[in-house]
Amino acid sequence: MNKLIDYIEERAELKELVRQEVLDKQVPTHARWWDHAGLSCFGGLSFVLFMVQCMTGFVLLIYYIPEPEHAFSSLMFIENNVAFGWLIRRMHGIAANLMMVTVIVHMLKVFFTGAYHKPRELHWLSGFTLFLLVLGLCFSGYVLPWTQMSFWATTVVTQSMQVMPFVGNWIMEFLRGGANVAGPTIGRFFMIHMVLPVVVIGFMAVHFFMIRKTGIQEPL
Repeated sequence: MNKLIDYIEERAELKELVRQEVLDKQVPTHARWWDHAGLSCFGGLSFVLFMVQCMTGFVLLIYYIPEPEHAFSSLMFIENNVAFGWLIRRMHGIAANLMMVTVIVHMLKVFFTGAYHKPRELHWLSGFTLFLLVLGLCFSGYVLPWTQMSFWATTVVTQSMQVMPFVGNWIMEFLRGGANVAGPTIGRFFMIHMVLPVVVIGFMAVHFFMIRKTGIQEPL
C-alpha cells in the first residue's frame, strides 16, 4: 500500500512539473519570433534542423558503405534505387547548410544583444562549443561521399592542422589514419560523424537546461 501511495505521489509531482515547465510555461514577450527582426527563433530552428539531420542520417546510414571503393557507389545507389533516396539525401545536405546558417545567426544575435553577460556566461561557452561541433559535423559529412572535392578538401584541412604546436602532426595523422589521405581516412571521418551527434545532444541538453534555469535575457 505504501508503495502505491509513493507511486501516486511521484506521478503527481511529475505531472505538476510538466505543467509548470512545459504546458504553462510562457515565452517572454521580448523573445517572441516577431521581435528583434525575427531573430529570436534561430536557436529553435537550429534544433529542428538538427533533428532533421538525425532522422535523414539514420536512413542514409542503412545503405551507406564507409569504404573508399564503395562510398560513392553506395550514394548513387541511394539516389537511384532507394525509394525517395534522392529526397532524403538532399534533405540531409540542405539541412546541414541551413543549420550552419541558423547557428551563426543565433550566435550573432546573442552577441549583439548582450545575452552572454552574467549570469549567462556558460550559455555562451556551451553555445560556442556547439558551434564547433556543428562545424565538425558538416566537414566530416562532406568527406563521406569520397569524391575528388572531398579528397582534396580533406587533404587541405588536415594538413592545416600541422600549424598547431606540439600536437599538430599527431592530430593530422590521427584524422588521416596515417601520413597521407587514403582508405583509413574515410573510416576515421565516418567514426567522427557518428560520434559527434551524441556529443551534440549532450551539450544541447546542458544548454537548454541552463536556459530554462536562468531564462532568456532581455536585450541590453
